[in-house]
Amino acid sequence: MIVAVLRRMGNPLVRGCDKLEAALLVVAALVVLTAVPVALTVGSQAYAGFAAQSREQHASRVPATARLIASVPDAIGDADRFRSVDAVWLLPDGSERRGTVGADAGTPAGTTVPIWLDRSGNPVPPPIPSGDVVWIAIGVALFLWLGVVLVTGLLVCAAHVALERHRATRWARDWSALSHASR
Repeated sequence: MIVAVLRRMGNPLVRGCDKLEAALLVVAALVVLTAVPVALTVGSQAYAGFAAQSREQHASRVPATARLIASVPDAIGDADRFRSVDAVWLLPDGSERRGTVGADAGTPAGTTVPIWLDRSGNPVPPPIPSGDVVWIAIGVALFLWLGVVLVTGLLVCAAHVALERHRATRWARDWSALSHASR
């Protein structure tokens, strides 16, 4: 494709705006192709960072079970399905801690729910699953590359529209000049 475009650019019948558009297409293709190794590098760095974070979280957090002291009110809407409620749980040293944990709406008092604790015994979000790290990194790389493709495509479309307007204006001007010359 690129070779065919370059061959046409040498034709003396090809207008300057057509040559410009062909050159923009070649540059756009090169940008999209160059974005692949860049996206892979960023994805690899994301993998290393999230893998280290996952390892650190797994090393510093322990699973535990909390018993709800109060019932969780029913949900009002879909966004309200997970709510905070008072609960008690045992720390690794055997002492009891009281605080707030998250539980599904409508859960009755006395129900046990799984939680994760930091080194101080406070509830924290669960660690990033090590199996999810690969998918997160793939998502980062793919999102970056698709972003480059989208922006490049939008710029090419904008240039095409502008060049089409230019061609239409010149075409109308040339026809007008021909029309006046023939009178």
